[in-house]
Amino acid sequence: LTKHKDFFKVTDEILEKTPYFKPFSDSIISILNNKKINKIVFDFRGNTGGSSVQGTELIKEVKNTIAIKNNAKVFTLIDRYVFSSAIINSLDTALYLNTTFVGESTSGSPNHFGELKNFELPKSKLSLSYSTKYFKSSISKYTNTIEPDIKIELTIEDYKNGNDKIEAFLKSNQ
Repeated sequence: LTKHKDFFKVTDEILEKTPYFKPFSDSIISILNNKKINKIVFDFRGNTGGSSVQGTELIKEVKNTIAIKNNAKVFTLIDRYVFSSAIINSLDTALYLNTTFVGESTSGSPNHFGELKNFELPKSKLSLSYSTKYFKSSISKYTNTIEPDIKIELTIEDYKNGNDKIEAFLKSNQ
């Protein structure tokens, strides 16, 4: 969670790695209800997936906050490394929050198999994974990939110099 001077940012690390998510989620909702927030940013760049349930619940709760009712702009940052559950949460921001996608096209497809289960072969002891669910996008515009509304590609020079053109865009976009 990052509170910039001019926007509020929720990253994939928050959605995936916070051990007690509900109290943390409640604190985000409290901030969005009690502070003047003009922009809300969901940063899914580099998120290859995991579990989408916590993110979906948070996004649904964000929909009912004072910040959204006061027309805070919502941006969802995506790139070529967004897959699986991160795709689902990205789509949730479009479905519930009328987001603007910024960055690069996702490599993962909104229509995909997921919710993996594992088993071990009894003799070889090899561990295998298999999908138990097929996810299908409810937004017909997004079936093969999520294309950004605002395309900003980072170059190797940007990476080497620590230049995040997307953060710069967010800071300059009023």
